[in-house]
Amino acid sequence: MLTRIPFRQFSTLTSEKRTSRLYRWLDVYEDFVGLKEVKQAQTTVNDAERQFLQTQTERRSYSDELIKLQNELARIRFDMEKLSRSDDAYFELFKTEHELVKKEKSTQLELKKQDEIERRLFSSLQLALRESQEKEKMRVERTKYWSIIGSVVGALAGMIGATISNRYRMKEFRDIANDSQKLYEDLIIKQEASINELKKELKSLSSSNNSFEHILLLNEQSEQRLQSNLIHHTGVLLLNRLSSTAGGANSNRYTGIVKRFSKEKGFGFIKRDTDGQDVFVHFQAILGTGFKTLNEGQQVEFQVSDGTKGPEARDVVIKNATNVTSDKPMKSLSKDRYTGVIRKFVKNRGFGFITRKSDGADVFMHSRWIHPSDLEHIHEGIEVDFLESESDRGLEARDIRIVESLTHGQNNIETGTIQRWNTERGFGFVRRTSTGKDVFVHARSLDDGMRTLNVGQQIQFQLRSTSKGEEACDVRLIENKQNESLTKK
Repeated sequence: MLTRIPFRQFSTLTSEKRTSRLYRWLDVYEDFVGLKEVKQAQTTVNDAERQFLQTQTERRSYSDELIKLQNELARIRFDMEKLSRSDDAYFELFKTEHELVKKEKSTQLELKKQDEIERRLFSSLQLALRESQEKEKMRVERTKYWSIIGSVVGALAGMIGATISNRYRMKEFRDIANDSQKLYEDLIIKQEASINELKKELKSLSSSNNSFEHILLLNEQSEQRLQSNLIHHTGVLLLNRLSSTAGGANSNRYTGIVKRFSKEKGFGFIKRDTDGQDVFVHFQAILGTGFKTLNEGQQVEFQVSDGTKGPEARDVVIKNATNVTSDKPMKSLSKDRYTGVIRKFVKNRGFGFITRKSDGADVFMHSRWIHPSDLEHIHEGIEVDFLESESDRGLEARDIRIVESLTHGQNNIETGTIQRWNTERGFGFVRRTSTGKDVFVHARSLDDGMRTLNVGQQIQFQLRSTSKGEEACDVRLIENKQNESLTKK
């Protein structure tokens, strides 16, 4: 076995010693996998083949020489037949014939020996080839077995590593959950204290001449403030714990002021307090749900990561804000419906702006306030009607509906019976009671709480004109015994 040496000690060796050491390692590896035996067998095959070819060449030379002697003897015997035995020339030819016959016999003996040697070497070559093939098969089998063993060991090591990693992560998540629970308990205690203070304020207000509406408004604002603070502080704690377990980004949190932010494009810049550097911020980096945006001058807390074009803010939290997103309850909702045209709508972000027809003012809109049956048909330039509500950022549209989606008005309700319904694809056809014609109906047009329909059920609906024809919308079940029995089925 080779003795292990440190890398630094190996680097101090001379080139000759390094080469010798590497060759020794290579020999050990070849001996371990069986490659050394295969090479030796191949060398034996090459030697046997070389000897066989050499013997074959010698045999061919003897064979050629024998053919020449036989031709020469035939020529001499032909000349001897023409001469008389008493001639001197006949005697000379006879002597030459005798010498050639002796050479012929000697050549035949050598040729016979070469044939025997050639057969023996050919047998040795065949044996060496078989041995080489057997050793190659053994090497392949050994490599296959070691590969299987290595794969099993690697899989076991991976499973053990994954188990250890998962246990470590689960421990971290349990710690986060415990810290969150403690935080909730502390915040609940603080909230109870705030509620007690609020009750005292309400008692003092009730004893004065303040109106009851003022008291209720104060109560509502206080509850909203307490709930938003609870969500904000919990989010900050979870963010700090999760950020500590994530790698590849800066774990320090910074504070800054929103320098500018485009609500339409969804990005802007934050001026960092520490060095005054502008940090890019995208709406997806803002913590919260709903429509995420920032206002100029807002104080925020964030982390910084390296982006493709410079530093980028992530995990952005608005400091001292009652709400990060637009999920806050509306302050007031208009009683009258307004009409307008969608000036801009970003589908992938789910928001846009409606230009009100009455005065040309822009009203913010979000996809969550679009009627479900109209959601797929919303696009820029289409006319809609809506209610208005006031928020911290201005007017927002609620209960948005396409104006030309109803062909006969909201008060004209049709009735019909379901003729066909495909549960897997979520659509079917309803036969109108008034005309007997079938109308397309989709699952997205069903009333809240309904997911499917059954053949034979009676429904009430309104009609909407689409590019493919009339379609049923605002579908509701008619309350009767037949529908109840079909629903139970």
